[in-house]
Order: sequence, then structure tokens, then C-alpha cells
Amino acid sequence: MTQVLGQMDLEFGNYRLKRAERLLLGPNGPMELSARGFDIFATLLERPDEVIGKTELFDAVWPGVVVEENTLQVHISALRKQLPAEMIVTVHGRGYKYAGPRPFATPAEARAPPRPSIAVLPFDNMSGDAAQDMFCQGLALNIVASLGRFHELFVIDRSSTLA
Repeated sequence: MTQVLGQMDLEFGNYRLKRAERLLLGPNGPMELSARGFDIFATLLERPDEVIGKTELFDAVWPGVVVEENTLQVHISALRKQLPAEMIVTVHGRGYKYAGPRPFATPAEARAPPRPSIAVLPFDNMSGDAAQDMFCQGLALNIVASLGRFHELFVIDRSSTLA
């Protein structure tokens, strides 16, 4: 069953774990999880009715690496700050258990959610000075370059807007 779930997204309450993108979507959009935090949480979600021992979590998330127990506790603490704290229960002396809304597998979405797009239009030189044409073009290019740093945005270049 884990193999089948590994190819599917998991939905639980107002959340969706997108495995292929290694992304957790919450009620307010994408949530910041570390790579290890994502792996820990995915492991807990795969077996919501079971207590997963610390050794098993270490083997799943840090295979072949010796890690201090405190490291696991730090990642669990970070997850509890991102999620409702009651979603992850500590079973003293045994390990951890997912205790949130029942997860169910859903097909992974074929496409990513649409990104907001913005078009940068060319500036008009209203000064009448032909030397200022280069300034107007440079200003538009500078804005496109600055907006391009935000990967959440789809930026349409000024030359594409002319078409």
C-alpha cells in the first residue's frame, strides 16, 4: 500500500501533501517545511493508525546515517509549529503518531497551480528628447529583471507585450 500511496498526493482536513513536488499546502497556501521535516511527516501520514518508533523514523529519514535523538525532536517541534500541535502525538517510550484528520490518497495533479502573471509595458518618452528613449527602454528592462527574481510570478517582457 505504501508503494501506491507514494505516487499519490495525500489530503487531510484543509491540507494536501504533494509528494512529487515535496510540498505541503495548507489553508493559506504553501507551508515551509525542511526536507527532513517533510520526510518525517510523510512517513507519519502513510501509517496514521500506527505509532512509528524513533528508530524506524531514523531509518526512513536518515538511512545509513547516525543521528542524535535530539535532531528528531527538533524536526518534530518545527512540524508542530507549522501544523496544529495535536496532529503529531508523542507516545512516550515508543515514538510518534499522526493524530489529525484521516488522510486519503488522491491523484497527483497533472499541472502546477497557475502563477500570477504581470506584464511590463514599454514606457513612453514624453520629454521629446530622443536621448531619453534609451532611458525608457532601460527602465522597463530593469523592472522586468527585478520582478524576475520572484519565482512566484510569471513576468511578461515588454517586447512580448508589443505583439
